[in-house]
Amino acid sequence: MKRLVLGLLALSPSLFAQSDDIKTKTTYAKAYGATQNAVAVDPGKDLPRYPAVEPQDAIGTWQVKKGFKLQLAAHEPQVRDPIAICFDERGRMFVCEMHDYSEMRDVTPHMGRISMLQDKDGDGYYETSQIFVDDLPWPTGLV
Repeated sequence: MKRLVLGLLALSPSLFAQSDDIKTKTTYAKAYGATQNAVAVDPGKDLPRYPAVEPQDAIGTWQVKKGFKLQLAAHEPQVRDPIAICFDERGRMFVCEMHDYSEMRDVTPHMGRISMLQDKDGDGYYETSQIFVDDLPWPTGLV
């Protein structure tokens, strides 16, 4: 028994040395090098600003390839802060919404919801919207 204890004590410094060695080898800077030529961006000054337009007028701001058509399917207040959509076999649109992202990114939990929209008359515009699931923490997609 004494030999086992002495053997473990003899090996323990090498185990600690290996774990320290692993940590230093797997840092990003050592593995890939320090970040080079990074440019600080001030969004308030450096990014272009576009005027807000009404939903119907927004379609005219897009350039669409010949043979394609763009039409308005839904807008606020039917959906708010959408991040993903999917459709079911009945043509209903399910929209994943994250209301507090990214304005409140430091506040937790991030709550969102899934809304279900329906096109009642078949014209491609979703007239009705109802909350399908509410108070979801970090909803990020739909299947």
